[in-house]
Amino acid sequence: EDYPKSDNISRKVYKLSTDVKDSVNLAKSLYINGLSHYNRNNNDSAYYYYSQSEKIYQNLDDKYQLGKVLLSKSYIYYNIGEYALAETEGVNALKMFNKDSITDIYDCYNVLGNTLDGLNNNLEAIKYFKQALAEIDKFKEIGMSQLNIDNYTASCYNNMGGLYVKMGDYNEAIHIYNSALQKKEVINLNRSLYAKLLNNLGFAKFKRGDKKGIAALYFKSLKIRDSLDNVSGIIASHIKIGEYYISKKDTSHDINYLTFAYNKAKSIQSHYDILNSLKLLSEKHK
Repeated sequence: EDYPKSDNISRKVYKLSTDVKDSVNLAKSLYINGLSHYNRNNNDSAYYYYSQSEKIYQNLDDKYQLGKVLLSKSYIYYNIGEYALAETEGVNALKMFNKDSITDIYDCYNVLGNTLDGLNNNLEAIKYFKQALAEIDKFKEIGMSQLNIDNYTASCYNNMGGLYVKMGDYNEAIHIYNSALQKKEVINLNRSLYAKLLNNLGFAKFKRGDKKGIAALYFKSLKIRDSLDNVSGIIASHIKIGEYYISKKDTSHDINYLTFAYNKAKSIQSHYDILNSLKLLSEKHK
């Protein structure tokens, strides 16, 4: 995406809106600026612009747009490991949407499932993911294509699979990941999601104690993520590969993958990945 161009347009809209005291477009330009920074992993700048936008939407009493901003702030809190704050913003966002805002309600349930997962409240997280899937059942009513419906479903399955892995139900996780991977059109178009599913399927099989095919899944995922320059995905792949090599007692490779993951995680301020890579590096030296 052409982020510099987007920033430039947003700045022009911001200046024009300020000059004519146009609060609606001012709030919109601030929000777009926040999205632009968020998509480049600039969480601090994104949060600043979202917060400025939030104040204006509160004054305008625009509940729908306020909900969008609160949801975006929830994503930031989740990404930096502030799960309790992410939950609060997600719940507040959910209150802003009426029952017709189906995709936004889905997004709220999805992020709440992830934040409850982060808080180790597994049963509540599963409930939220099931509520997200229930919203997907309504997507046809608003004219969404089957391809987009499948994309939302596969994304939710991916999140649920991770939760089942954490709960030790590896067979259920593998079943869910494979169900998502059956949606062939989705994985052909959404390469980022495809890479996630491959990496996570490999990890579920690794945790189950499978002996074959794990490295192939990991490296296939990493190759896709490299081609997309998906930094957070590249970090996740390196962590999983590093852990795999630790299990193989391959010291010539494991430290390289984990150190790379740690340094990259620091560069984008990914709290979860910093801790995860450090934890594996410390366990290796025990």
